[in-house]
This record gives sequence, structure tokens and C-alpha cells, in this order.
Amino acid sequence: MDLSCLCSANSGRALQLLNRGGLIKLKDPQNILAMTRDVTNNPKHLRFTEVEAATLPRILGQVDLALINTNYTLAAKLDSTRDALVIEDGHSPYAKYLVARPDNKERPASKKLAQVLNSPASRTFIETKYHGAVIPAF
Repeated sequence: MDLSCLCSANSGRALQLLNRGGLIKLKDPQNILAMTRDVTNNPKHLRFTEVEAATLPRILGQVDLALINTNYTLAAKLDSTRDALVIEDGHSPYAKYLVARPDNKERPASKKLAQVLNSPASRTFIETKYHGAVIPAF
């Protein structure tokens, strides 16, 4: 049975997630630029279609599965911990980083922001607010 699978134009990220979940095998699982031609094994016969990311939650009921970014799952009131087959973990290459220009790096405000964002209180807030849909990467 072929399964329809939707992903956004960020298909490399989607393919990596499917690979990690054991649904496909990629030639190079570390390649964030992977494309469907890099799939070496597709035992579920997934048929891939790229769709605008914001559209994915609205058409989820029309396909077998979709790879949806967290910001869109949250807006669509989906529960990532219940509805997801596979979800990225804290080792994702897509974690967000706080960066500063060299001339701002040592400013007290920059240091304070880094301290607050990496605090146990921030970790607790993220875990409580997002229930696994967003995870602290620190």
C-alpha cells in the first residue's frame, strides 16, 4: 500500500526525521540537504509531495501523514506528544541559538539574557508551556 506523505520545502529535515523514525533509509542520514532521490529504502512506499508549510495542518486529514513544523502544530492545536509518530529531540541540528555580534558579546544585557534563557526557570517554562512540542536544547 502506498502512503501519501506531505512535507514542506524543508524536505531534508523531514527526510531526516523519517529516517530516524525508521520509515525510510537515506543514503546519508546526516545530510540536511537530502532530497527524495537520496532515499535508498522506502518499505512503506511513501509518496512525497512538497506543500507550503503553513498549509500542512489544514490538509492533514486528506493524507496519510505530514511532517509539520512545531509552530504550525501549535497554531493548529495539535498535540505533538500525542499526534506525532516521530518528533525531533534535543540533538536536532535545528535548535535555536542565542548569538551576538562580537562588540555586544560582553555587554551586561547580553550576558543577562544568556543567563536567563539557559536557566532552570526557562527550562521549566518551556516544558510546562509546550508539553514536549518544544524542548529545551540546553
